[in-house]
Parts: sequence; C-alpha cells; structure tokens
Amino acid sequence: MQGCIRHTAGVMPRLLAATPDATPPSDTSLPGALPPNARQSTIVPVFADCMLEAGMPRNSDDVPANLINPLPFRNGTGPITPGPKGSMAYFCIDRHHKAVNAVFLDGHAARVPLEELWQLKWNEDFQPRQVVLPR
Repeated sequence: MQGCIRHTAGVMPRLLAATPDATPPSDTSLPGALPPNARQSTIVPVFADCMLEAGMPRNSDDVPANLINPLPFRNGTGPITPGPKGSMAYFCIDRHHKAVNAVFLDGHAARVPLEELWQLKWNEDFQPRQVVLPR
C-alpha cells in the first residue's frame, strides 16, 4: 500500500557482533563494531525507531528527500526510482514530529531529532557531520 510505512525498532547488528561470545561478521565492507564498553556510550544507539529490523548507517549516507516515505515505492511496473544512499534512511523517518526514539548503550532512552542522527556514534568509523533536512 503506497504511503504506508511499517515501523519497528531497528537494532545495530555490528554492535551485537561485538559481544565477547559472538563471532564478528566476516564482511569487512561493513562499518566497524563497537565493543560493549565503548567510549561515548551515551551517544551509541542500540535500538531506534526504524523501517526495518536492522540498519548500519554510515556518515556518508544521504538525507532522504521525503521524511514520511524515505524509500521509493515500487508497484512492480515502470522504472525503479532511485532512493537515498545508505541505511540512515531506515532511521530518518518522521515518526515523532521530526524525531525518533532511541535506546543507547549506557541504558538511557531519548527522543532524537532527525538531523541529530548524523551526530550519533553508529559504529567505530562513523564521523559526525551536519545535515539539512528537507522542509
């Protein structure tokens, strides 16, 4: 159904792979995992409002042009409309008045304005940057 987004809480799989009894994924193209005792644990998201069950944002991910339906709808006919690059679009959804809820590694939960998603520590390699949201 066009215009309908399935919302869930997305988990950061690379964070889970960093637990002592887990084997890290072998795909080295994915951003680096953060250990459970990571520095800056107040800005390391563990769960957040998301369109899918998991996502691995990178600081180079695009800001979606549409915050209600950030991924293009495809009805099976016609050309595929390109969407934003990267998985930050799974989290950058207008869920709570241009914000999402997130739970952080230190255990606290908070409302995160969408433009601040690029300020969080999604993985060890993530470099914060300023973004401008569409109106």
